[in-house]
Amino acid sequence: MDFDRFTDKAKDAVREAIKTARRNNNSQIEIVHLLDALLRQEEGVVPQIIAKVNGNLAEAQRVAEEEIERLPQVLHGFGPGHSIVQQQLPQFGVGFGKVRLAARGVAEGPNRSRSILQPGQAAA
Repeated sequence: MDFDRFTDKAKDAVREAIKTARRNNNSQIEIVHLLDALLRQEEGVVPQIIAKVNGNLAEAQRVAEEEIERLPQVLHGFGPGHSIVQQQLPQFGVGFGKVRLAARGVAEGPNRSRSILQPGQAAA
């Protein structure tokens, strides 16, 4: 996957996901970091989709925050020389599909979104 071919909004979302992972001392970037970034993007497509289906954006953001807080944390954080984008970028191709499903799940209720975000769980 070529990061240079991402749209500006997608690049911003990945950068914000990295910042969130660092801020929360997570050892790697997870799909929920990306979801959180997409939910918070002003004029982004995910908030627009949630609004279009009469979903609750604040609830979706709250659920994403809770899931991030539940992730394992490391004391050392990220050190110099770690290229998190290079290490995690292949996941994002699959991750964007999960983000779409999670956004759809918000309209169905927070429990549906939470189940979509759980690692290793099959998406319906």
